[in-house]
Amino acid sequence: MIKPINIIKVASFLGSIFIGIYFGAMVEISKQLAIVDTTITYSSIIFGVMGVWISLLYPQAIQENKIRDSIVKKSIFTSMFYATLNLFFCIIFKLSYPILTQISFLIQHKELIRVISFTFVLFLNLQLIITLFSILLPADLLNRKLQEDKARDDHNNRMWGDRKKSD
Repeated sequence: MIKPINIIKVASFLGSIFIGIYFGAMVEISKQLAIVDTTITYSSIIFGVMGVWISLLYPQAIQENKIRDSIVKKSIFTSMFYATLNLFFCIIFKLSYPILTQISFLIQHKELIRVISFTFVLFLNLQLIITLFSILLPADLLNRKLQEDKARDDHNNRMWGDRKKSD
């Protein structure tokens, strides 16, 4: 079965290729570098938020190095992975730009380089948007879990409340 998130990822990849090819030659590298700077900032924030989620949801487990498998854990670590991957590629992009601008072959084909780099930057940003949506998943799952636990406790108190008090 194909998961909706995989469909979104493929669509974002294909969309970034289409948009990058169509508009990429018009976007100067200096503007692309500004977008990359923003992407680095947002990726760093996402990484920090995921660290906070881990410390809030699993404080004892972190100390004991025992985090149970769950969909919340998977969502958090997947988001951290993509934020880290975005940071990695953005930093590589920023570091390689001054070097690549010195290569005469690339200077001769700057329109093609703009298209390729804009497509890449666009894909990283679309991946970051998907990661932002996946940040919401742990909060929603945690909220649902807390509501289920409260409903179960309320039900148990109604059913067994008098017996517990008499024991």
